[in-house]
Amino acid sequence: MGGGGANHSWLTDRSRYVAGMECKRKRFLTYHSGSHGYGYTRNTRPLEMVVGTFVHEALAEIIEAWKPTEQQIIDAINKAVKGFGEQAPFMALEYEHDDVITEQSYLIGGLVYAWTKIMLPVLQDEYELVSVEREEVWHPSADPRIGFMSKPDIVLKRLSDGELGVHDFKTAASVTESMVEEYSQSIQLAVGTMGVEQRLGTPVTHNVIHFLQKGSRSKGYDTDEKTYSLPKRQESPFCRVWKREGNPPLVEENWQPKFKYRGADGKMKTLSRKDYPRVNMWESGRDLFEWVDELFKDQRHVLDDMFVLAGPYPRQEGMIHHFTEEMVAEEQRWIESLWALSDTKLEETHPQFQSLLNMKFPRSYQCYGKFGKRCPMYKGCIENAGAQLSDMPDSYMIRVPHHEPEVEQMLARGITLPGAVAETEVLE
Repeated sequence: MGGGGANHSWLTDRSRYVAGMECKRKRFLTYHSGSHGYGYTRNTRPLEMVVGTFVHEALAEIIEAWKPTEQQIIDAINKAVKGFGEQAPFMALEYEHDDVITEQSYLIGGLVYAWTKIMLPVLQDEYELVSVEREEVWHPSADPRIGFMSKPDIVLKRLSDGELGVHDFKTAASVTESMVEEYSQSIQLAVGTMGVEQRLGTPVTHNVIHFLQKGSRSKGYDTDEKTYSLPKRQESPFCRVWKREGNPPLVEENWQPKFKYRGADGKMKTLSRKDYPRVNMWESGRDLFEWVDELFKDQRHVLDDMFVLAGPYPRQEGMIHHFTEEMVAEEQRWIESLWALSDTKLEETHPQFQSLLNMKFPRSYQCYGKFGKRCPMYKGCIENAGAQLSDMPDSYMIRVPHHEPEVEQMLARGITLPGAVAETEVLE
């Protein structure tokens, strides 16, 4: 069973720990099943997840430079957009419109470029850069065999007091008060500090979440059926804008990022649909970066509203203490149970193996989560109970780890990984 290695006898992370708390069978199938012992994931990735991944990649490269030139920013964005496009074969796009890759590429480019205008100067003024997306492996003293992996987006030192903080980026359609409150009790934030502290020998006193609000993806209106049933479109001024054609010298061309807006007099105003038809940015002939520069100059509030800072959240000492004891005991149970399965020397489809699996890693049968989304392991766990996921290539592929120590471990064992990005959390 996967998890052990020459350098770390047992690798784990927050995602698999939480998965196991929700449903032990889900964790087994996702992280430990298969002859290779590293589990499976669905063979397509949610569009929103892949967008978030490449927003992160662009931000990481830009922040690594810390005071990047304009060209470095544009190069980092173009690199991320190219990588995003290359993931198209691994994305679930069957219900999307034909231009969705182009649309979301404009979203990535506009969102990141706007962030460098609004938020990067704030970080530069208030913090010193310590590290960017550095892999951390925390070994709890109670059982040093366990390597708890984390990869904080950035670690910064606050100039006002010299305190270290872990900062993470989250893309979301919009940010609610409940989301901000939820992160005040987030185990992800709490334990993400431990590897940093162990490596640097310095306490991490706080966490900050940087939300980037993408806007919603709304279904289009079908005028024939008179229903909102057309493929979703991104509601973002980086993707679709309202444009009034010019008729010099009587009327100047005019672009607006919002259909409803607050005028200089403070009152809400609405554009004329007749005068301001909506156009796709990629079909407008307008340069995206020039458009963001114009918004920054003339309507900065539109960009300001896209970025929300949550925190700083103080270090959760009690949570860290309890989690350490709980996590170590839970991982030890997993090690013991997985060895019991391995000792049977049976194929996963064998009835005796399945019987032991039921006893060691029972299903929760809570198969539907937030917004009615079905567990990605449902087909292999419920519909085809007892099946080998490797025999279902139309639905599953070998898991691509999110953390480099596990990737290196798998490659060292001769395991070939698919070209899809790793699955990560999606906020909608």
